[in-house]
Amino acid sequence: MDCGIGTPGSYSLIAASLIGLRLSVAIITSVRKAIATIVFVTAIVFPFHSSAWNTAVDSIPADSVASFYEIIFFKCNKTYFSPELFDNEQRLANIRDFLVNNDTIPGIKYRIFGTASPEGPKNNNVWLSRNRAGRLASLLRDYTSHPIDTTSRPTLVGSREQWPRLRYATFYAEWPVPRPHIIPIHIDIEPPTLNLGIIPIDTTLIPIKIPVVKKRRIWIPPFFISNNFLQDVVLVPNIGLGFPVYRQLTFFIDYYHAWWFNRPDRYCWRWYGGDVELRWQLGHGKTDNRFAGWWVGTYFSTYTYDFQFGRDKKGVQGNKYNHAAGVSVGYSLPIARRFHLNFLVGVGYQWGRYYRFHTVDDEWDHDVWLQTRHRRFFGPTRAEVGISWLIGTDNVNTFRPKAKAKKGGLK
Repeated sequence: MDCGIGTPGSYSLIAASLIGLRLSVAIITSVRKAIATIVFVTAIVFPFHSSAWNTAVDSIPADSVASFYEIIFFKCNKTYFSPELFDNEQRLANIRDFLVNNDTIPGIKYRIFGTASPEGPKNNNVWLSRNRAGRLASLLRDYTSHPIDTTSRPTLVGSREQWPRLRYATFYAEWPVPRPHIIPIHIDIEPPTLNLGIIPIDTTLIPIKIPVVKKRRIWIPPFFISNNFLQDVVLVPNIGLGFPVYRQLTFFIDYYHAWWFNRPDRYCWRWYGGDVELRWQLGHGKTDNRFAGWWVGTYFSTYTYDFQFGRDKKGVQGNKYNHAAGVSVGYSLPIARRFHLNFLVGVGYQWGRYYRFHTVDDEWDHDVWLQTRHRRFFGPTRAEVGISWLIGTDNVNTFRPKAKAKKGGLK
């Protein structure tokens, strides 16, 4: 028997069709969610192997460079260090503190550039620039284990008022600063629970303070020791000492002592005393050493003596001490890195008393007084041809280049 539309059998068929359609939709939805989950997990767990990540890493800039610099100024036509000029003493202390605290940084490099103001011959300015850089390097070598490159720059141009600040040497340091390292993090996923986590990575560089033992530098103040050949020739051993007291002002003191005596034959050669002198260094020597070149000064001398040349000869003896005072002029000629040849003449007034005596051949071998005389003399009272030895940190001669002679003559 045929079944119509409204029969119970037709309702059952419709219900079964609807249930099947709903199951199909649920299955399709579940498959879509599963595919989306797989794609999401893959993107989270394996991001470091994608081309996009590699491109991002490559876009991080390479190592950058950090730097430090300080300037030391010099006087006109000079290369020695002047602590009072433009706060140079503090500037040098800043450089030394930097070297003590940062000399262990990997890859650090040091350079010094020397310059000169525009006045003067070109070859002399090149010499000044080079030696200013070298002088600053010599002040810093005891504070670093790395080499210091020195070079000269072209002569700077500026107005006359700017020239004092164009005579300098620049200390420059640079070192690489590495980019942060990015470490990939792998996350293990344990089914059935999916634990996805992102661990933040701190890429900040943490500075580590490494204790540095400060190098101990022995600084010796500049001074010189001298000897007068003229006194050596007359058998009077002598020694002199000079040292700077203020800028171009030098204090000099010397002492000489001869005590030769042959009593049986009455040969006596005794002469001892000393000089003190205050010198004003004029410079203009072949080097820029503070003790080189011309000087003028004022001096004071004190001495005593006792001379006799045989029993039948009359003797002369100073009454305690005689004195002399006057003005002097001298020149110090550099002959080596630490040696000068000195020339000096002093003109002044000499005064004192002395005795004349003779020897009586008796049992006691007496000296008999004859007369007392006064010495009053104006004229040359000092002379020197000698040598001086420069001692102290950076107390050396740096010779200037010779000017090239121009060819040809006047037309």
